[in-house]
Amino acid sequence: MLSLAQLPDDILIEIFVRLSIPDILSLKQTCRTLFALTSTDYLWHQLASALPLPLPIPPDTSIWSLPASRIQPLCIAALRLDANWSKPEPTMHRFTPVLAGIQRTNIDELRWLPGAQWLVTAQRNRPRGRQSTTFAFWAVPHDGEPYRAAAFEGHGYFRNFAVTLDEGNGERHAVLALTVTITGEELLQVYRIALSSLPELDTVYIEPKAATITPPVHYSSGKVILVHHINRPSTSHGVFYQVLSFGDIVVATLVKLFDPPGQTDHVLLLNIRTGVQRLLHIRFKETLERVHVALYPTQLVVLGALEDALLVRSYAIPPEILSSPSLAHSTSPSPFPPPSHLQQADPQPTDFDPPILDAIVSKLPGALDFTLSSNPPPYSTPSPRLTFTTFRFGEGALTRLYHASLPLPPSPAPSSPRKFAVFPRALHLPPSFSGGTQIADLPRLGPAGRRGVWLQRDVETEEVRLVGVSLPHAGGSKSFGTRTLLSAYPNLPFRPNAVRALAFDEALGRMGVGLFNGEVYVLEY
Repeated sequence: MLSLAQLPDDILIEIFVRLSIPDILSLKQTCRTLFALTSTDYLWHQLASALPLPLPIPPDTSIWSLPASRIQPLCIAALRLDANWSKPEPTMHRFTPVLAGIQRTNIDELRWLPGAQWLVTAQRNRPRGRQSTTFAFWAVPHDGEPYRAAAFEGHGYFRNFAVTLDEGNGERHAVLALTVTITGEELLQVYRIALSSLPELDTVYIEPKAATITPPVHYSSGKVILVHHINRPSTSHGVFYQVLSFGDIVVATLVKLFDPPGQTDHVLLLNIRTGVQRLLHIRFKETLERVHVALYPTQLVVLGALEDALLVRSYAIPPEILSSPSLAHSTSPSPFPPPSHLQQADPQPTDFDPPILDAIVSKLPGALDFTLSSNPPPYSTPSPRLTFTTFRFGEGALTRLYHASLPLPPSPAPSSPRKFAVFPRALHLPPSFSGGTQIADLPRLGPAGRRGVWLQRDVETEEVRLVGVSLPHAGGSKSFGTRTLLSAYPNLPFRPNAVRALAFDEALGRMGVGLFNGEVYVLEY
């Protein structure tokens, strides 16, 4: 009788792809033959693609381009995080003070750059007679001390911002897009910020309307460059509001403040390298209560909220916006346009091409307050999905969580649009996480839609705790789970009731928290 190691290699591989990763790791230790077969790139590509967990893949990297020696530790890390996250009270493996000591200015927003090694803080400064925002970029390595890599202060209070990481030509830059009002002007601005490998103590100050940085020494050093300074198109009404970025593409919505209030009117698409702009008109037959957009590598998703349903339409991004060296996977991306090229003629509004997906999420209680999975990771996924969650309050009491997942069209897009309906799952919250005095604040949902966090406030006792949730994957049967990540009185230099901003990376289990007094900490699970 043949032993397992004596079977033909192709049969062994067919067996191995059907085993779990812990079983494969056990087989590696049996003999040299099985060690070699269980270390092949093909096997680990199959195992990783079948693993229903988000993987901490490096930015701009596909799982299929990695060797087995890189994939195996990523899968092991994902399984360890999942085991820890499944505990009633997950273990915090590391606590890192990023900005300690009272800073007097509230942390308004936190964002991880792709890969969760760089943390962005945004603070709206409130000196008398002047409005400004300070953006700081912090290096938070896994095996070193955090430091501030760049900072700048611009005029006006940001409405929203999006940030990506550019590592072309061996240098690290953050590309920050924000919507802001400065001296009555509605603006979309895009900055390119050099991230230092050493602590950076200076803050760059930006003039309100200038396309250059002052003092001149900062502009000549290239620390911060204002790449695009775009006024609201004269053909559109309202204000710049939501902004998203992916690769070289920036998308900003224009929202009408009146008639009807809060209605999104247009979407502006910008290629930050070529400077090409497109202004597209959003049209729905239905009267929507809220419009939201999501950006993926080759498509723009427009979501319209009704009282108990979500309308989801996906559109292919116009080719002239996609034409960019970075999206063609070039190793030498073209330079950004110089500041003298900032002003462009107003783009004329046009309609979207026919949608490549037209779907509805039906019977979704609390649809107006949906939480959407965050922007996709900086690598292409073979079958991207949108995940939605809403909280249900019965007679004023928080009782359950509704969860829905919707597949997006693959790339290239199909010739005919897909039309279908999706119905959410009702996930009942345990008694310790529900009740008449509980409310959920600052919900965050990862790109894969498998893990989320929020602040749970008890309005009666004024106690606040940090809550984590595991959500079932598409077609999976793994149960839904809710657990306390931070109790109301943790053995830490702060309490959760002081938290004003959250940044969450579901693949690494890293969480940034910003406090009302300006302190910033990173929690790792």
